[in-house]
Amino acid sequence: MLTSACGDAEGRCPTIVPAERALGVAHISPASGGVAHAARRLHAGLLGKAVNSRFFDGGTSPLDGCGREAYRYSLPNRPLHLADRLSRYIDRHLGLTGMIHVSSLLWSFREFNVIHFHGMDSSWFNLHALTGLNRSHALVWTMHDKHLGTGACGYPEFWGDCERWRSGCGKCPKVRKEGWLIDFTRLVHARKRSIIARTQMAIVAPSQWMLDFVTASPITRNQPLRLIPNGVDTTVFAPLSLAQSRREVGLPAKGRLLLSVASLLGQPRKGFQYYHQLLASLKNQCAEDIGLVLVGIPPTDATLAELRAVLPVHVLGAIDKPALLAKIYSASDVFVTTPMIDNFPSVVLESIACGTPVAGFGVGGIPDVIVPGRTGVLVKCGDTFGLASKIGDLFRDTETLDRMRRYCRDDAVRKYSLEMQATRYIELYQELLNTRLHA
Repeated sequence: MLTSACGDAEGRCPTIVPAERALGVAHISPASGGVAHAARRLHAGLLGKAVNSRFFDGGTSPLDGCGREAYRYSLPNRPLHLADRLSRYIDRHLGLTGMIHVSSLLWSFREFNVIHFHGMDSSWFNLHALTGLNRSHALVWTMHDKHLGTGACGYPEFWGDCERWRSGCGKCPKVRKEGWLIDFTRLVHARKRSIIARTQMAIVAPSQWMLDFVTASPITRNQPLRLIPNGVDTTVFAPLSLAQSRREVGLPAKGRLLLSVASLLGQPRKGFQYYHQLLASLKNQCAEDIGLVLVGIPPTDATLAELRAVLPVHVLGAIDKPALLAKIYSASDVFVTTPMIDNFPSVVLESIACGTPVAGFGVGGIPDVIVPGRTGVLVKCGDTFGLASKIGDLFRDTETLDRMRRYCRDDAVRKYSLEMQATRYIELYQELLNTRLHA
């Protein structure tokens, strides 16, 4: 079943759930990283619409990013704790992710009628728990990567564009790369397919690219499928004065600034290896001063030295304060993103919400957000010369760049606000509960 969940023209959703079954949503997510970041935003949006929403994570963070308590899992006893540690050790060497964790089979969420999973193909969750949870809860799974629909990996494209997930996996290139003792990917693929077939669970894709995948995967294609984009807090991420923002964050007042934001800038999938060629090409095209601003855990000193031999690089480090991030986006002329593959990166939403156009590779879900000529420029993956040329054109055409800034903000508010995202999910939750009520 393939549909798009959304409210009416005014963003309202129909009231389906009876009063005695008031909506309560438990979000299950990693404690940190891009998945947790996106999940917490949805959680905040639901709180803003008076939904009983709680955020459960597998880590130690005391707050959920919304100023509210995060409810962490507690293990009932020491034997279970030791069993979980052993299961993670086995998973690390055999790739049995989502198959053998112990204590998650005992989790209970009695005060909620919806359980929403985010990035849960992990060593601290057992997929076999889904069938039991489904007996008393409506289930939703947001696809932050492709792991649920494969036998081992979040991005098959990263492993030589592998498509063995279509036929059940096996002979997995990731197994060889990771050095796992045995290739269990065919077994894991079969178990996932069996578990999901016995579970009624709506699967949400944030991008058309991901929706195409879940529609094709034998594991997920028979479930209710939805396309619901991620959201961004457009009240925090909003345009600010470029000159004032540069002063406040300590960036040069003159010249053009490119910006790159990632939790781990040196991660190969993020494509930082393309930056040297990109910057060198751009410098040859532009007469004005250009600098690069980096936010996140920086790459190696050697990589930074190579880039600084081309042009100035301003390393701001990891930043977890949204208001400060908004200033950095506003202080920049163009946001650059060069991933080899990505689903629906939050940083792209943050950038356009601050009115900063995006230049990058048109991979994964990025073309869903960036409209060439309106909110940025896109090229094929790896085309650094083409990307440098398009950025150079923007730097020389101030009128077009200013117009793009206005379009970016307009698109972010109209399409990707937290309220709009929350409304779409509320409609989905209510639809699932209504179906269960009349089953």
